[in-house]
Amino acid sequence: MFKLFEKNRGLSILITIVLASVIFILSSIPFPGLPAGSNWMTVVYHIVIFFLFSMFLFISFKGNKKLRVWQIFIVLLISIIYAFSDEFHQLFVIGRSASLRDVLYDTTGIFFSVFIYSVFSSKKYNKAEDKAYNIDVKDQVNGE
Repeated sequence: MFKLFEKNRGLSILITIVLASVIFILSSIPFPGLPAGSNWMTVVYHIVIFFLFSMFLFISFKGNKKLRVWQIFIVLLISIIYAFSDEFHQLFVIGRSASLRDVLYDTTGIFFSVFIYSVFSSKKYNKAEDKAYNIDVKDQVNGE
């Protein structure tokens, strides 16, 4: 699944930009009367949207090259800074406020995506996936 996005790095970059825009736009909508972090749907939203944002950011940095440790740190840094800036931005939106709790939810999604992508980008996993892919291609070529 990741190989499609790794090979089409431009698509990953586009998805990352779209996700960052969605985060910004949704953070710009006033929600009067809703205390920060009080709704379980907002918790799920924060975890999922930042999971996807950091996942596609990671794929954008890595592409189809070998995983490097610096890429992990850069993705973590950019994603966490974006989470903080999102909350800072909400200070200027009527009916919204900044919440450290929301940043923690965002960070949960960020770390989870970096962990999952790092595991699936490991040599061992990629070799098994490449082997299965090559077998499938051979079967299709041979008409099996």
